[in-house]
Amino acid sequence: RSVINIKLNVKDYVEKQKIELKEKFRSTENPTLFIITDSEDNIATQSYLKSKVKLGEELGVNVQVKYIKTITDIVYWTSYCNEKHIPMILQLPTKDKEISRIYNEFKTQVDVDGFFSYEEIYNSRWNSIIPATPKGIVYYIEEWANNKGYKNTQNFTVTIIGRGNLVGKPLVMLLANRVGSIHLITSKSPLYLKQYAIKNSDVVILATGNKNSLDGIEDFGKDKLIVDTGIFRDENNKLCGELTKHLDKLDESVDYTPVPGGVGLLTTLNLFENVYAFYNN
Repeated sequence: RSVINIKLNVKDYVEKQKIELKEKFRSTENPTLFIITDSEDNIATQSYLKSKVKLGEELGVNVQVKYIKTITDIVYWTSYCNEKHIPMILQLPTKDKEISRIYNEFKTQVDVDGFFSYEEIYNSRWNSIIPATPKGIVYYIEEWANNKGYKNTQNFTVTIIGRGNLVGKPLVMLLANRVGSIHLITSKSPLYLKQYAIKNSDVVILATGNKNSLDGIEDFGKDKLIVDTGIFRDENNKLCGELTKHLDKLDESVDYTPVPGGVGLLTTLNLFENVYAFYNN
């Protein structure tokens, strides 16, 4: 196949999807999203919040950020959104693990992050509310495959590195009926198995949350897509991903999503896809 710039322009894809989503929201009366957070002083959290508020404004969604300090606050706002039927999310990570636990106990149907929608994930109910990051990644893999001229993804081999509840586990279920085979690599997997899976996959998804997850990998293979979900700051306070320090090892035929400007954009976009589904299903 022809070689293209390996650093994929996710922003162009998101901009195209935003136009369609904005048009869909025109028929939704007063769409609203509450974002609950206890991390008012966290730089990364503030960056996430800013991007969500900005996209909400573009789409015509009233995004309200509610800062909480106590368990009582999280109980109040979760109960309020349940009663008023307003979609909401808890902006992760939180400083207080107890806040996440209390929030999870509600298993609220107004949570548009989709962390409780395991039945919908398992049955591939794509019009339902399912986790925004995995949903965005699957859509993007299909877009990438289409642009490359692949008729479908049924013969793809996918490697997922990381089995977390936010990305890894939901992705296994979402991809199960869409690809030929899936390798799930964890921190317990031996290096030789990780190396083999990465080299021989059509798509590799990095989802460990560890910037050293690829240490020891010398050969990433050819003709593949690498989706980098990691986001960290290096010693120079520059944003980077799990793949960043290994870019010089990539063959020119390998495509990858950048950090920043990659999966974060997909997550935010699909969060608002979930808001739309909340109001229209």
